[in-house]
Amino acid sequence: MGILVDVCNIDLNDEKIFGDLWDFYSEEMKKHNFTSIKGEKEFVMKHFVDSILALKDENYFKAGDRVLDIGSGGGFPGIPLAVVYKETHFVLLDSVGKKTRMMEVLKEKFNLKNVSVLNGRAEDFAHVISHRERYDFVVNRAIAKWSALLELSLPFLKVGGRLLAYKGHESSEDLAMADRIAGVLGAKLVNVHKYELPDEMGMRSLVSFVKEQLTGNDYPRKMGAIKNRSL
Repeated sequence: MGILVDVCNIDLNDEKIFGDLWDFYSEEMKKHNFTSIKGEKEFVMKHFVDSILALKDENYFKAGDRVLDIGSGGGFPGIPLAVVYKETHFVLLDSVGKKTRMMEVLKEKFNLKNVSVLNGRAEDFAHVISHRERYDFVVNRAIAKWSALLELSLPFLKVGGRLLAYKGHESSEDLAMADRIAGVLGAKLVNVHKYELPDEMGMRSLVSFVKEQLTGNDYPRKMGAIKNRSL
């Protein structure tokens, strides 16, 4: 786990926690198919390092901020971020019950008091008053298509809040389309931070959007409508 100290600038106490987290995940992978990545090195790089590395040079999160991780799956990027940013509260949302149950076990086992877990669909929770436009940040590594990612994510953000989307290579055309869709939902694209995972594990991008105005109450639509009629 020394790579996390060297590359992500975590402290030695956190290095021990991440080592224990790997032990936990390696056992869980024998029971649940929450990731196709099985080897320790690739897992650490593509889940732990990727979750943290894009943010290490930016002071995005402050004490007391609320961060929503949509489609958290096995807890990425939310769990690694919660370990590093202990004064920030992370809400991990996923629609698959076995994944949220695993995250609940992980939360209790590692005493992550700054983590909450929600089981349900983003398009439903986004219309719940206690969640709609209540978050300082949304992070998303799970949704591939910009149309769905933006429509499901932006309604959760406060005005002035920021969406951080973990992506691979994005063409200028893709980013222009994302900025246009974000505009319909009250936000704009403000930054694309490109970074490389160590040991030639791939190029990545962290694409940032800022919420400028309230999102229309019609959004997000049901997933069928999102898939069939993109913005």
